[in-house]
Amino acid sequence: DTDVLAEMRQNVNCNLKTQKEELDDMTKKKNVYSQDDVDGGDDTSVMQASDKVIPCRQLRWGKSYVEKFKSSLEKLSTYKNGETGGSFDVIIASDVIYVDYILDDLFDTITALLSQSQDAKFLLAYARRAVDISLVFECAKKHRLEWTEPDGVEGVYIFSRLPSEL
Repeated sequence: DTDVLAEMRQNVNCNLKTQKEELDDMTKKKNVYSQDDVDGGDDTSVMQASDKVIPCRQLRWGKSYVEKFKSSLEKLSTYKNGETGGSFDVIIASDVIYVDYILDDLFDTITALLSQSQDAKFLLAYARRAVDISLVFECAKKHRLEWTEPDGVEGVYIFSRLPSEL
């Protein structure tokens, strides 16, 4: 929903400004010590941390959309494990399944964006609607994902790649 995305962008911008102001205030009061204060090092890490940009992008589901999204992220960074910014160790979704015909597009997107790490997880908070959870599990299995349900937590499922997929 584009309205929600616009609100989220505004929220992120407000929080970033607030954090930057708090960091600036703390630095002025010397409640936060820079590396320079400790060992004569460079103070840029504190200032760079306050100037970071967090992109908020729309993610449309399905193979035809995910490659474009992934390539835009790959331009941003490369991680220690050699993977590019187009994959994630954790993906979280909440209350996103309303109709069964979106399941393939959802899991196509998840499997395309989930990193190959053995620790990579997709966390789904599932709200009971018109789609039975068994259909969700069937689609996950088709996409070579296994799942667990944490004890004592209703409607939350943790998906990971099958070991043969790593």
